[in-house]
Amino acid sequence: MPDVGFIPEVFLGLTLVLLILGIFQPIAGFLAYLIIFFVRFGEVFPFLGEIRFELLAALFVGTRLLLSGTSVHVLPAANPVNKSLLSFTMVVLASVPFAVDSGVAWDAAVDFLKIVALFIFAVCLINTLSEFRIVLWTLVLLTVWISLEPTTQFFQGRYFVEADPSGDVRRMVGSTGYFLSPNALGNSIVQILPFVGYMVLVESSVLRRFLLLAAAALAVSAVILTGSRGAFSGLLLAFVLIAYKHRSNRIVRFGSLLVLLAIILTLSPEYAQRNLTILQLGQSDLSAHSRIDGLVHGVSMLIRRPILGVGIGNYPVARSRWFGWNLWAHNHYGELFGELGLLGTAAWFWFLTTIFSNIRATRRQLGNGGEHTVWIRAAADAMEISLWVRLLLGMYNHSLTAYYWYLIAGLSVAMLRLASPPSVIPVSHPSARRGEVLHGPQKASFD
Repeated sequence: MPDVGFIPEVFLGLTLVLLILGIFQPIAGFLAYLIIFFVRFGEVFPFLGEIRFELLAALFVGTRLLLSGTSVHVLPAANPVNKSLLSFTMVVLASVPFAVDSGVAWDAAVDFLKIVALFIFAVCLINTLSEFRIVLWTLVLLTVWISLEPTTQFFQGRYFVEADPSGDVRRMVGSTGYFLSPNALGNSIVQILPFVGYMVLVESSVLRRFLLLAAAALAVSAVILTGSRGAFSGLLLAFVLIAYKHRSNRIVRFGSLLVLLAIILTLSPEYAQRNLTILQLGQSDLSAHSRIDGLVHGVSMLIRRPILGVGIGNYPVARSRWFGWNLWAHNHYGELFGELGLLGTAAWFWFLTTIFSNIRATRRQLGNGGEHTVWIRAAADAMEISLWVRLLLGMYNHSLTAYYWYLIAGLSVAMLRLASPPSVIPVSHPSARRGEVLHGPQKASFD
């Protein structure tokens, strides 16, 4: 297969171009920051880490946001998600001085604030349907990259063999630090797949539909090759939920179930046997059982420190001191319970509930017919299924500070605003100058 190792360089060039365009179009700056966040250029090009490229980009995009006049969208009163995330962020910061190791907690809190910046940029800089669609296409493009490069390397012999009770399994790995873990790679791919599927249904261009179908096939294959049982169970859940949600539509229902059946029947024996161990509910091997231990240890930490937990980022520190095992939770719920206690758990689930509330409110706001309605409804459905998939993955993967939750939260705020009745756009707003319709509450200004 051809070598595609040059793709990070392409993304770097694209990011630089987008940052320049961000001077004139704020959404371009957000796309640049999203790519930076996803590709992690500091791991691929160390010199960019040394010059704090990510921080410089964030400062640029943040400054451009303030000049755009759309910062009001992130105020707590503008949307319940804004308020719930603010509350959760306050708990995260409050946990730092009371953490088992406040230095570790401070570093984790800084990383978390970078993710909050991603949320703010999404909320404030996505103001039209075309911008929303561009963001979704960017996520698809990034998912294709993390699927394509490891897949080509897999068939060139770059993988590792994991000894498994059911037999040795070849597991695909990614190319950069975070994606070197097959589980992280598989989870990162499968959480975006619902968006790819729904975009296939609503895209009007035959060429774009074909490209999306190819992207979906590549992503499904990549999830299987990672050998991640969590990602594979998320893949199955996604197809089941699509079939259930569209049970009145025979084509979508039977199409989803047919693809699901084809995936299961075409699995090679090594992957079929490995994924069948999911049915043993964590009792098949040490790796699977450690996910259950991660939850149990998190509950134990909560009992010892019930209010604010052991502090953000301190799960492995506390686990090492109290249980003699210096390992991350590999379980989202154990991580949440242990690191942030009762206050953090309550704040996070409130945050999650407000995202689902935004999705329901979006459906209520939509009318019938038209490209605007079709796209936003599809995005709402994809977002809901993606969230359920990610919640399932939480049993296999620690993800409290994963970008996913907070990007989806920002997209849900922008989506609800797009679904709301259009308002008068201030003449000074960049969208007005482009002749586009801005949705959601805006103050009229004719100065």
